[in-house]
This record gives sequence, C-alpha cells and structure tokens, in this order.
Amino acid sequence: MAEIKILSETKLICGGFIYLRSKLLVNGKTYWECQKLRKKECKARVITAFNIFENKNYFVRESTLDDHAHVPNQEECEAEIIKYSLKRKAEDQPQLPPAQILRTEMAGLSDGVLSQLPNRDNLKKSMRKVRRKNLPPNPKTLNDFGTLPDRYQKTLTGEHFLIYDSLDDDSVNEGRVVVFSTRRNLELLAWSDCWFLHGTFKVCPTIFTQVFTILGTCKQHDAHDTVAIPFVYALLSSKETVQYATVLRAVQSSFNEHRIVCEPAKIMTDFEKSIINACQEVYPNCPLSCCFFHFGQSMYRQIQSVGLQATYNDPDDRSLKMYSHMMLALAFVPLAEVPRIFSFLKNDAPEDLLPILEYFEKNYVVGVIARGQRRGILPRYPPEIWNQHQAALTGSHKTNNVSEGWHNRFQLVIGKHHPDLYSALGEIQKEQADAEIMIAELSLGRKVRALPKRKWRDFQKRIMSITAEFNTYQPLQFLRAIAHNIVL
Repeated sequence: MAEIKILSETKLICGGFIYLRSKLLVNGKTYWECQKLRKKECKARVITAFNIFENKNYFVRESTLDDHAHVPNQEECEAEIIKYSLKRKAEDQPQLPPAQILRTEMAGLSDGVLSQLPNRDNLKKSMRKVRRKNLPPNPKTLNDFGTLPDRYQKTLTGEHFLIYDSLDDDSVNEGRVVVFSTRRNLELLAWSDCWFLHGTFKVCPTIFTQVFTILGTCKQHDAHDTVAIPFVYALLSSKETVQYATVLRAVQSSFNEHRIVCEPAKIMTDFEKSIINACQEVYPNCPLSCCFFHFGQSMYRQIQSVGLQATYNDPDDRSLKMYSHMMLALAFVPLAEVPRIFSFLKNDAPEDLLPILEYFEKNYVVGVIARGQRRGILPRYPPEIWNQHQAALTGSHKTNNVSEGWHNRFQLVIGKHHPDLYSALGEIQKEQADAEIMIAELSLGRKVRALPKRKWRDFQKRIMSITAEFNTYQPLQFLRAIAHNIVL
C-alpha cells in the first residue's frame, strides 16, 4: 500500500495522485476526491480513517489506476510537498527571510519537480501570506492602531522590548510615537562615545512617517576600530521636534528606570533642524555635531539651485569647484577662527560664487548682523554644530554615514518600500536579534565588520595631519590643502 501524506488537513497525496477533502464525517472517516474532479476531468475518490493505536491514516476505500482518467504524476506530488514544507518552515521560523528558506529547501530538486513549482516570487509571496495569517489585522490608519500586540512588545528571545508608547501617555494629545530598546542596549548606548541619530522614510510602515534610530558604538578589539550598532528603534507619525524629543526623553526615562547613569558624550546627526532642536532641548550640555557629508551635499544643492552646476563640473575651469570645497574646508578651521578665515575666502573667491558665499555666511557662519534698528539674526546652523576641527585632531567620527549605511541595509532586508506595520515590526525584532549576536561576538574579541578601506583611512590621516598644522599655513593655503582632499 502506498504511503498516505495529508497536507494541511485538506489535501492528500498518495501513489502519484493528489486528492482534495470533500467531507469529514463524525465517525472519523474522511472523503477525498481527485483534484481533477472539480474540473470534471476525473471521478476517482478515496476514503480514509485514522488509526489511533498506530497513529497513522489508512484507507477505508482506495482508488486504483483504473479509477483515474489520467496517469499519476510523481513530480507534481513532490512539488506539492515542497510547497507545503516551505509554508510550514515560513510559519515555524518567522525570523528567516523567504529567500533563505527557498535556498535551503529547494537544494537538490530534480528538473521534473522544479518544472511543477511556481516561480520564486510566487513561492515567496505564499510564504509571506502564511505568516500574515498569524498576525493581527494590519491597521489601515493611525486611529485604527490600538495597543501593540504582546508578541511585538518583546524581542525574539522574550526580553522586554517596548520602552514607550505614546498611546499610554496622557500628556500626548496627537500623533503616535513607539520606542523599542532593551536594558542591555541602553547600557551599551550609555557607554558609547557617540550617538548617531537618523530617520528614514522609505522603510517606514504605511501608517507612520518615519523609522528613527539611535546607534551607538562598540569597540572592535582586534581591529582597533569601533562598530556602530542600533540600540534604539522608534516609529514616528511626524517629523516634528516634539516627536524626536519624545523619543529622547523616553530613552532618558528608561536610563533612570534601570538606574543607568548616562550623559551622552557626543551626538551626531544630519542637518534635520527638528532633530537638532530636540537634541538641544533634551541634552543641552551634550556636544552636537552635524554630518560633514551632509554639509557637502547641502552646499552642492545650493550650487544647483543658482544654476552653477555646469560651471562646478567644467573640466577646463576648476576654480569654482576649488572655492566651493574651500568653503567646506572651513569645517576644519579652529572654531573661533571660522568667521575670520571665511572673510579671507569671501574676498578672494570668484564673483560667480558670491550668491553661494552670501547664503553660506547667512546660514552657517554669522547670520544677519544687526545694523541700526535691524536686529541681528543667528545663523540657522552655527559653526558649533558643523565644525570638525577637534574631531579631525582626535580621529573621531565626522559623518553620520554609519547610520545611513544601516538604514540602507535595513531597506534591502525588508525588500520593499512602506511595508505593513506588523511586517516592519517583525523585521525590527530580527534586526535586534542580529545586533545581539554581533554584541556577543564583539565581547568574545571577534571582528564583525571589515576595517574601512585604505583609501578612507589615508584620507583621515591627511586631514588630521593638515589640521594639526593649521598655525603653519596662511588662511587660504590651509583651505586649499584641505579642499584638495575633499570628495563629495
């Protein structure tokens, strides 16, 4: 007698034929009909029952080859078993990406079986569909999103993960902020020599506006380097200062709750004004530094806005590019010297660059100087937050690229823009699990990330060497020396 395989209680496979359940009787007998019956192509039927003593199914009535109007198809049956196995694996191991499950389960399949399977994209869709069945219905709007399900309030290892939900905060009247971290994450964040704050829109769940993270550093012992790891994850419904401040206060409250002493040594972010204001509001005494890479991008966007992009990229005349980079080189001038050195640059720069220099002076250097009854206005981004002189001397972080790199990788892992809420939360849980593994590896002295490329290390050394000799250069000579090493 051929082996009976019952899949999902509704499909039976035996002898190269596939049967679908037609009815289940109270006496324990199950009636099955050939899957081709519903297309009126075959009338074969079987009846099974379950033997509780032998713990297996047996035929009460079995079909024969003559009962079928078609030949058996072993490859099709094997393909059905594979599809069932993929779904069960996806359900039992939600932390595994569908692509990884496919790679494991489809290894060694014959061409005949592969020809009976759907394409890879459809197989992955079926696995994701099975996983979604085990999730609560996804809220369509923020108002539909009530209490966070228990399964997402913990890490995959069962540790408490949700540290704040504005739904439970009576002082918050609108919007939603949900913050995740663990006690170990908070301890490591408190010890970190720099916090990297960054938000992204693309991988944010549909009902939220931004995924916001705080990364900290861990020492990579054998590489004499640090690794940035996400320690705080947050979902924000807006990009307003009040929501960023809410995240930071939730983190500080958790520090206090766990009796963790924390005074952040340095915060690095991009030029998002709402984030800057929140940092200055919650941690007014913490040095705040804006990313040098974004500093350069901001300058280049301004060049584009005044129609100087072609002149900047002119291969026969590099003067505008050189003076633009000299403007960026002001970041490596001692803080107190920035206004004075800028005046040298402004007086020497070509006339074409004057609109950029005036914009830079107003927004990044001195603001609007008071004259007569006109009140002075501070620069939007004062030199204190973009100056990198001290960072260059000490070899510390000058960009927020580590957090951007994490967000870019997270986007690749999720695989699509704006996933549904619970899919995104599941991915955050997996990311936390991966971070825990990296932290454990680092504690064992293992290297988890490759060293920066030699080209980048050499650039750092050159910038450090030139910056250390600032007093030996003439002002414009110093700016040119740094500018030659800047690549946007």
